Amino acid sequence: MPKQLYKITQFHGGLNSNSDARDIAENELSEANDVMVDELGKIRLMGGISTSNMPAARANQINPGYGLFQFSHDRLDGHTAGSGAYESALTGADYLVLSDPHQDEGQVDIYSSQDTTWGNPITGMGDNSSGLRADVFYSVDGNLRVCDSDFGNSNSNKWYGYVSIRHFGSLTPGGGANTYNTWISANSEILAPTRGLAGTIHITQADGTDSDTITESGWFNGWSGEINQDHLVVDNTENKTADIDTYTDSSNIDVTNPSAAITDFTDNAIWIFPPAGTGFNVEIYDDSTTVDVGVPAGTYELASTFIYDKEPGDLSGGAQESLPFKLAMKTFAVDAEDRITIRVLATSIYAGRIRGGRIYMRIVDSNDPWNQIAEISLKDGVRINPDDSYEPWYLVNDDNNDTSIAVTHNVLRISELLPITYEMNTGINQNAPSITAKYKTAVVANRIAYIGNVEYDDITYGDAVFKSPVNKFDIFTSDRKLESSVADGDSIVKLETYADRILIFKKSKMELLNISQEVEFLEDTFMHKGVSHPAATCKTDFGIAWVNNQGCYLYDGQKVNNLLEKQGRQIIKESVWEAFVNQDSSPMIGYIPKKRQLIVVDGFTDSEPGGIYIYDIVTQSWVKGSDKMVADQARSNLITDWNGDLVFAHTSDTGTFVKWDDASDSSAAVDIKTKDIDFGNPGQKKTVYKVYISYKGDGSSTTVKYGINGETDSGDLYAFDSANLADKSSAENLESWHVATLVPGTASQAKNIYSFQIILGGTAGATFEINDITIVYRLKGMR
Repeated sequence: MPKQLYKITQFHGGLNSNSDARDIAENELSEANDVMVDELGKIRLMGGISTSNMPAARANQINPGYGLFQFSHDRLDGHTAGSGAYESALTGADYLVLSDPHQDEGQVDIYSSQDTTWGNPITGMGDNSSGLRADVFYSVDGNLRVCDSDFGNSNSNKWYGYVSIRHFGSLTPGGGANTYNTWISANSEILAPTRGLAGTIHITQADGTDSDTITESGWFNGWSGEINQDHLVVDNTENKTADIDTYTDSSNIDVTNPSAAITDFTDNAIWIFPPAGTGFNVEIYDDSTTVDVGVPAGTYELASTFIYDKEPGDLSGGAQESLPFKLAMKTFAVDAEDRITIRVLATSIYAGRIRGGRIYMRIVDSNDPWNQIAEISLKDGVRINPDDSYEPWYLVNDDNNDTSIAVTHNVLRISELLPITYEMNTGINQNAPSITAKYKTAVVANRIAYIGNVEYDDITYGDAVFKSPVNKFDIFTSDRKLESSVADGDSIVKLETYADRILIFKKSKMELLNISQEVEFLEDTFMHKGVSHPAATCKTDFGIAWVNNQGCYLYDGQKVNNLLEKQGRQIIKESVWEAFVNQDSSPMIGYIPKKRQLIVVDGFTDSEPGGIYIYDIVTQSWVKGSDKMVADQARSNLITDWNGDLVFAHTSDTGTFVKWDDASDSSAAVDIKTKDIDFGNPGQKKTVYKVYISYKGDGSSTTVKYGINGETDSGDLYAFDSANLADKSSAENLESWHVATLVPGTASQAKNIYSFQIILGGTAGATFEINDITIVYRLKGMR
């Protein structure tokens, strides 16, 4: 029979380690280490990590698999709390977040891509008593949230974002002191007021003998235990302030540190104001005016709240209201059909996230709903009806360390109670024990924050997902809890969201939660498809990908695809995969959007060698790499940065940043094995005469051998008599393909064989590429 040519021109099928080398597809390889097949019709060398264009190293401790996050914002200077002017151009910047769980630092560092500078704006997270801090993050509307997911530590959740607000309008000098156009770091909890009085707040002093005592029999009844908690006295007649020292009985208040000598208080107008930034005092009384509707008769108590992030009447949503704080109350009785009069007293400076608050009223000592009677804007003033204009602030005193002490300019009168309750305003149970929680994972979908594996009110709900109200991303209560399976010996590890689904990853299974409707429901459960660590999932533009000891998966919005399988056949052998992820380690995964590729890393601790598998989503092919991701060092989780690069930090106390660089690198661990080729006639003997390899670059140190009849052991491989892949790496040589001729030789073992396999290994230069392989062979006659 005449000689024939067998051409191998396609390699994009990638690695197939499950099937016998004779049974794999024509475009697959039985071994593909440190090479790539992502460019059609070519084998090239795999890339590696690079430090170019990355942030400078940061001497942070690394909790393996944690600590790295990326977010963007319209504002600049986000690496420094307290920075950023109102006039700053709204060009925006990208930010890289890196936790530093050192006991003595307890901070979160932020790198600004615009300033190419690090800062440490988030502090106060120094407790590692239970374990090294394991920070998890989510960002919404440009604002960052941080939670230490080790519940044994006492660190509070943090909020970091840009605030642009002016409290008290144009009042000065406090108006200037209360202007925020800056980055702010704060606890993320929506805290309620902590101080407040209600009753007759304002009197004309009838009797006073010196500047240290205010005496007015009966005025102070009901305020015991609260009035001397740093409330302030304002003698408005002489425009002077003083700190309350002690309140000893119903007749006397002792004061200290009056801002200037006050001869005595006789006939002076006296006000009691709250401590700066802690809440509101409310002057309220029945003015004995009978009106058509009036306020129902009864004895009432009052409560106040704080509103965060948005103005109370902002129709765009996002205002977050605290739980009610009951005010220290003097007796407040209302006769039937009477009108009540209210005035709000405020003392700056208030925290930058606080935009205002509300005042509520109910029958004393009842569990009636809190009924709204006033709405407060720290910028504009106070109003009774949400449709009304605000009664503006009036500066009572500015003589207390540049603090604004203000009241509503005129009293407001309430002729009937509006049918607005706290729960109507917030959607929150007014008796909830807390509206904050710690969590091990979080996502945002449909303008709702979902948190998983939650610690709430000192109880851990390992199987539960809590969801915030719409646009209220810091508020969580147990009545908004979702549980699909409980007491199953498992707990939530990670949440991911794609399209209108939330993927709830436990250790042993993945649960698919449908959030397309008003009421979420469990759509499906996928056993054996959980993850061991949060770093084992990532988001792609094709869906959610994840990895575990059984495989690698992609949820595309319709179904879960096992990426170790292709067209109904497994392509990566189970035992090979298990050896790679090493059962005891926690593999992690990342996404390279520029190449549409997934990288699976063997682990993130300092005991893994840094081996990888790369999956090309477009060609649906696998290759693997040796020691590509920094061997034997702690590694953070993998993220995709603003350039579309896959990045991570490694080595505790060094915090070196690297990115995955797709550009080919030289390798001393190249291993390429073709299909065990039977030339379409497995039962007929053949003789191989020559092999032509079209290549370019430096393959001079690359060994080329062949195997016959399915032999795979290195000792059973044979050398070509002429196996010279000359160095063709010069600039001129890289412009064209070169053909190496490989001859099995006169004592060839390539005679009378059934199958033939080509093996390339050893060292290759970064520019080494193979375009095609041609085998010259002859079929032997059949007898």
